[in-house]
Amino acid sequence: FDLEEINGHTRVRWQIDIATPRPRNILNLFSNMDKKMANDFALGLQHLKNAIEGNTTASITAKTYNVQPFNFPSTSFGAYREKITWESIPVFYSTWLPRIASVIVKANTSPGIPTGLYYVWDEVNKETDMAAAFEIPADTRLNNDSFQVITIAGSKAVYTDYYGAYDKSMDAYASIDKYLAENNLKQKAPVIEQYMNDPMQVKDTSKWHTKIIFLVE
Repeated sequence: FDLEEINGHTRVRWQIDIATPRPRNILNLFSNMDKKMANDFALGLQHLKNAIEGNTTASITAKTYNVQPFNFPSTSFGAYREKITWESIPVFYSTWLPRIASVIVKANTSPGIPTGLYYVWDEVNKETDMAAAFEIPADTRLNNDSFQVITIAGSKAVYTDYYGAYDKSMDAYASIDKYLAENNLKQKAPVIEQYMNDPMQVKDTSKWHTKIIFLVE
């Protein structure tokens, strides 16, 4: 957000800068991100203007998601873990999930549900310590030093099913946070996101299904 003072008023410009290294940068020739994002930017700035000026007629009501308790079973994952910036998450997944899948196949087993494991979510530095992963049988051995088998012990947990674009799941997370507070539950790392369908096959982002799991105590 760029702020500029003009005659006692503040002009706000909103922009996102995301690197697309080779070979993904070829897609820039066929995709106009300005057109795709323009409506979202305009709507967001209008909501900001309304909030600052006290116009409540355009207030946004957060969506409430159904949060359910369950027993998370002991689960093993073939994973690649790294500390990265938030803006690097899409590239991180697109780079490492295919490589992990290949290593798992070479271990004579099939990759399970693609998963994100979030150990730290740093609001100040906009960084995360996370792993891109696939579920695997517990006895799997990965013959590649770049990857690891992460086993998460069975635990009490809660979850919600979120449908939509991956970067718009704030209300789903807020619903889980509210549930934890109301039930005096403490969150444990990592937060688990299971991607239940393939966005390359399901083009409608409103149908992208993410199961968000919080381990609790």
